[in-house]
Amino acid sequence: EDAAISIGDLVAGAISAFKELIRDNSLKYPPALLITGDEEANAFAGIKNFLQTNQRPIAFAINGEPTNLKVATEFRGASIYDMEMSGYAKHSSSPDNDKLIERMIPLLNAIQRFLDEVRKIKNDILGETIAAFTILNAGVKSNQLPENLKIAFNLRTVTASECYENLYREIIGPHLPQGIVVKYFSFDPVHAKIPETYLASIIAAFKKNGLLYDTVPVNALTEATLMNQSGIPSFDLGPGNMLLAHVRPEDERISTRDIETYRALLVEIVKQCSL
Repeated sequence: EDAAISIGDLVAGAISAFKELIRDNSLKYPPALLITGDEEANAFAGIKNFLQTNQRPIAFAINGEPTNLKVATEFRGASIYDMEMSGYAKHSSSPDNDKLIERMIPLLNAIQRFLDEVRKIKNDILGETIAAFTILNAGVKSNQLPENLKIAFNLRTVTASECYENLYREIIGPHLPQGIVVKYFSFDPVHAKIPETYLASIIAAFKKNGLLYDTVPVNALTEATLMNQSGIPSFDLGPGNMLLAHVRPEDERISTRDIETYRALLVEIVKQCSL
């Protein structure tokens, strides 16, 4: 019977495939399994440490992400902004009101104009820039002035970061209040070039498992971006739908049947590439 389990459990398919592959002494290339736990924290320390310390040559890497068993070779970039501003926690009746929230209104309006403008930036393959206002948080009581305020917004980009940074300086820069702390990081879009040496073998592995080889762009920022930027060809592949990530836990599901198909596909890709 086909059950539904969490998207996070797709790693079970990769572990199962790895256990089978390491017992196969006929493989031309030894497989390696890397599991990191900090990608969702936007830190990526695990994969960064691996890329800095790894000494072994790597032919290519398959990054486990829910792509409905299609190969993701086009990756959007990302620009992530976090802003914090300190105020003073006082009773709202205090005449000494620094108007923290009200002082942010011009900045909020500027951010909205910025998001509207960047959404107009498009790419023939990746489509239009995706922009989201994700955090607006200040205050805990209706009769208390807030002690701090936090704003966050992010972009899934389709061209070089410089393009967006110029718009940020032009639209948002003049409205940044004195004392605000801005944290920012970005990655440029990446095209993963699967080596021709292995492409035919990968396509053959899909066919052997009754699947049509197809490529798709991916909107989310994944570790494949960092691997490609470091010179390791890497693509995303996994069961499930990425749009179900970060939804309610009871809705974040993929089927065990798809995980089994994924396990078999990983095994066959490595075997075909070892012929």
